[in-house]
This record gives sequence, C-alpha cells and structure tokens, in this order.
Amino acid sequence: MRVVIPSVNYADFLADTLPAWQAFLPRDAKIAVVTTPEDRETQAVAASCDVPCCVTDVWTRDGAIFNKGSALDLAFGFAPGWTHPPSGKEVCLSIDADVYPFGQFPDRATLQPGVLYGCPRFQCDTREDLIAHLEGRKPRDAFQVILTRVRGEPNARLGTAQDLVTGAMTCLGYFQLFRYRFGICFGPSKTAGKYDLDFRRHFQRRHPLTSVWVFHLGEQNRENWRGRVVRPWGRA
Repeated sequence: MRVVIPSVNYADFLADTLPAWQAFLPRDAKIAVVTTPEDRETQAVAASCDVPCCVTDVWTRDGAIFNKGSALDLAFGFAPGWTHPPSGKEVCLSIDADVYPFGQFPDRATLQPGVLYGCPRFQCDTREDLIAHLEGRKPRDAFQVILTRVRGEPNARLGTAQDLVTGAMTCLGYFQLFRYRFGICFGPSKTAGKYDLDFRRHFQRRHPLTSVWVFHLGEQNRENWRGRVVRPWGRA
C-alpha cells in the first residue's frame, strides 16, 4: 500500500498528522511526503518520523503556481518513465497534510478496482479542540461535517443523517483511496484547485467510507490552492 502526503509549508500541521496516520494505517503501508526543496521544516518532520520525503521543484515548473497533481504523480510513481510504479491493483491513498484520522481503516480485500473511496471530513478549528476530542472531552457530534459544494452534484442540508455519506461521496483530494491501474495519474495542474476533480474521472464509480473520518485542522481558505495562506496551527 502506497500513501502520499503533499506538504508545502505545512510542517506545523504535519507534525501532528503524520504520526497519527502512521498509527492509523496498516503497518505495511509505505508512507511518503512530497514537498519543495525550500521547505526544510517539512523535510525535518518527515525525517523525525522516519518517513521518506520526495523533494521536487515540479510544483512551480513550466509556469505552474502550485502543481499538486504532478507532485503526487512523482511521489506515487505514476509519472511517465518512472522505474518503480505501483504493482497492479496496489492500494494507494492520497491525503492532505492538514487532516487527522479517526475510526478504522477498511479491510483492503474489500477495496474494488475502478472505485474511488472517500471519507467524511469534520471541521476542527484549534489544537485545543483536537486535544479535547482525543481526551474524550468533546464528542464528534460537536464538530460540523464539511459539505463541499461541487457543481452539478447534490448537497445535503446541514444537520441531516445523510451528511456523512454526502461528505464522503465527494471523494476530494483530502482523502482519495483507490487501487492502482496502469495509466492512472493525477496529471499536471496549474494550481491545486481542480486536480482532484479531474482525478475522479479515472474511476467508474465513487464509494463513501463511513468507518473512517478525518478532522480538517485549522481554518478553511480556498486561496491555499495557490499556496499556503492560512494561519499557523497552534502548538500547546
């Protein structure tokens, strides 16, 4: 199983989320971080967790502003001419650096080819909120499900029992789980705005996982699609 976490100037989030994913995912999962040559802090966090770090300038090559798609392709081994692509039907997972996992990872034997799996996402504003939840002082129901509106797709009303499924069905870039097949790739993207929507087109169908959910840490801001603008993630 291959897992890639893109992180550019997100070391403060990664310091919390990377150890959490290491504990959450199957023991044989091969996690890698992909970043820029200038982002020494992300490289240091990856090294402290004994996780390999793919360092590349592809993010801004050829006039791109934040080419997250090509960075993922390089780190996964999807890039053309890569000598070590995933094996046929190998399980792959792309996750953002600012999401923290909960629940139970699915049995990989149940994951089908041609299906893109997503999970629900809850908003967690502060590190104090995260700690309160981890310590059992703040239940999951106290956090709001993030329902991202994708043009042409239905949007559930907030507070309905359908929120978890609707949120998971979007299968957006914060958590995209799938089986590899030859020729699949994220593809180049000028920014990180729509690379994940383009990637969804490689799959015959999408499926929601509700046994897994993530907390999105810190503020939400679409300007991050062009590079980080959000405030630092607070440290205790």
